[in-house]
Amino acid sequence: GPLSQQAKEADGPLSQQAWSPSSGNVAHVWRHNLDDEVERMASMAESYPYIALDAQLPGIVAQPTGPFGNYLDYNYQTLKVNVDMTKVLQVGLAFSNETGDSPTPEEGPSLWRFNFHFDPRRDLASQDPMELRRKELDRHCTEGIDPATFAEALSSSGLVLNEDIRWITYSGSKDFHHKAGAGLASKQEPPWVTFAGLYDFGHLIKMLTDELLPPQMSGFLENLDMFFPTRCDLAKHANQLSHLRNYTRQRTFYRKAPHLLQVFFHLPESVRRTAFDPEEEAEEPAEGSAPDAGSHGLTFQ
Repeated sequence: GPLSQQAKEADGPLSQQAWSPSSGNVAHVWRHNLDDEVERMASMAESYPYIALDAQLPGIVAQPTGPFGNYLDYNYQTLKVNVDMTKVLQVGLAFSNETGDSPTPEEGPSLWRFNFHFDPRRDLASQDPMELRRKELDRHCTEGIDPATFAEALSSSGLVLNEDIRWITYSGSKDFHHKAGAGLASKQEPPWVTFAGLYDFGHLIKMLTDELLPPQMSGFLENLDMFFPTRCDLAKHANQLSHLRNYTRQRTFYRKAPHLLQVFFHLPESVRRTAFDPEEEAEEPAEGSAPDAGSHGLTFQ
């Protein structure tokens, strides 16, 4: 498969187009074919249990204001208020086996894209991501998947609550106690890009629990560990990808599930072997790293 070939050529340059499934190998899922496609996807996961996650989000629509003790609290409250107040437009899941091979076209899709109900007249969104799907917005409104129906299908699929499924994201959880975008040449990167995987998981957790996200980060991590117990955050291993250094400053590269698989299988085998071992995420920060305190409430953008 294309992924294993890329892994074998790991010392070569990585192109943004290097792993891009053919259009015939992508399943586009709407309300009418949800049940059939989740069933196919669950079957595929038995042989291809490495799953990369991406999502198209409506962006940042609100900012929480403090006071906050540290950036960990601020970043989580920013995630919580925006996940709580918005709907995801699309969730993508890309599949691979342990050697980096994706399913062949004969076996079925290697990438599923789930398109959710979204009404731009009612549902909150900032402008940026909306431009991406402007042509599809009418269809999202009339044919989009109901989140509760998706959650029910996903819950019974065997993909969640399953230690054998290996989830791959670019979450940036180790940097969650720093300012979003810190260390980048451009300071304008939005938090849903810096902490992409955590926002993606957040929307899935909101759907799976049918509740707003927990009030504190600790409760969020408990849900994360319960639904997605085996995870790899590629942000922790970026220093292993010397030939990819250009992309560590282009985080949008990590917003595509096929790219995440490609990057994962560029990691040295010794790193991949332990990449899913549990460890502390979003540790408490040192004293003094707190954002500016403000009055209680929300600031709408």
